[in-house]
Amino acid sequence: MSYSKLIKSLELLKETLHSSNSKVMLSVDVAATKEEIEETERKLKKQLLSFCS
Repeated sequence: MSYSKLIKSLELLKETLHSSNSKVMLSVDVAATKEEIEETERKLKKQLLSFCS
């Protein structure tokens, strides 16, 4: 599974869980470059901030 497909799958999962008011913790091992990880962290922080507001 490519890194971008994994991110899209996680985003879809987040939407599904949000609509069902569920909570879940995910642990995923992914081979990624440092830049990809940092970019994903920025995106997730941004999404979390918008989700909490």
